[in-house]
Amino acid sequence: MVIRRSEPQDMPQLTAIWLQASLHADEFLPAATWWHRQESMRKQLECGTEVWVADDENHVVGFVALNANELLELYVEPANYNQHLAEELLNFAKQHHPVLYHRACAEHADEIEFYQKQGFRIKEAHKHPVWQLEEYWMECRSA
Repeated sequence: MVIRRSEPQDMPQLTAIWLQASLHADEFLPAATWWHRQESMRKQLECGTEVWVADDENHVVGFVALNANELLELYVEPANYNQHLAEELLNFAKQHHPVLYHRACAEHADEIEFYQKQGFRIKEAHKHPVWQLEEYWMECRSA
């Protein structure tokens, strides 16, 4: 497996990974929510976002997306959840960005725990303006 910068032809795989992972993780929101957001996710990934992919023999199995020092997205195919790919992608991002910020929904206890194990700390909590769910603004400073 290699981590490389994403290419335009990766986009269908990136949005498919995002959709699969979102449907799996966000069971408290209707599935239609995620189906309708596919186009906005594609635009976000195409518009100046720094995207790195985990490529396993020409098959994208995960990705990390950043905007400056903000970690926007970190997704791995559900079939590869126990392969430590998320940690590898996050460590790659931390090597290139000594300070990272991430927004995480408080409802996602597993996500919060994952990021805390990776060195992130909760800096503040507030309500998401659209979803009206509590979310955390997290920070990680690499040594």
